[in-house]
Amino acid sequence: MKKKGFIDSLSERISYLNADEKNEILSYYSELIDDRMDMGENEEDIVSSLGSLDVIAENISGSYYHRPQSYGESTAAKPIAPTSASTGATTNSEAPVKADKSDTFKTIFSIVEIIVLIALAAVCIGVVITTVIALIVGVFVMIGSFVFMTHDFFAGLIQLGVAIIIIAVNSIISKLANMLSRFSIRRLKILISKTPA
Repeated sequence: MKKKGFIDSLSERISYLNADEKNEILSYYSELIDDRMDMGENEEDIVSSLGSLDVIAENISGSYYHRPQSYGESTAAKPIAPTSASTGATTNSEAPVKADKSDTFKTIFSIVEIIVLIALAAVCIGVVITTVIALIVGVFVMIGSFVFMTHDFFAGLIQLGVAIIIIAVNSIISKLANMLSRFSIRRLKILISKTPA
């Protein structure tokens, strides 16, 4: 079902409400659908995720009431939250009319996380390249130690030990940096696939 069909059907089901209440509810659902479409979601998927029109209308009739008017307040209560199609339970306790601060926080956190992961991946790739170079140097030092052993056996043996330590440490660092960069890249792909176009 498209947005227009959903709004028209909901309008028929809540026709017993006064015009202000009805317009507030219809406006809420219209803005909700528009906001999610702006984030790249499919119109029909959004409408189906809101749940059954009968359940929504039933929840509205059971939850929509008049409260005493305080200074500066509207007489109409807020519209109820969308319901889950399978259970009929509300998906949040109070339906916000505009995007709330938690959405903004989540967006900012995602952006910061993406920046950190890109930096981390770049550093890890740099570390991997550096350790590969150090491994190559370690291999040349090892080869040189055998040549050096022909002139001074103990000095050549010490040089061989240093070469083995260089190779071992750089192998471990390279493996850890490689694992960390792969994790960063995988996490980036997940985050980027969740961001709306």
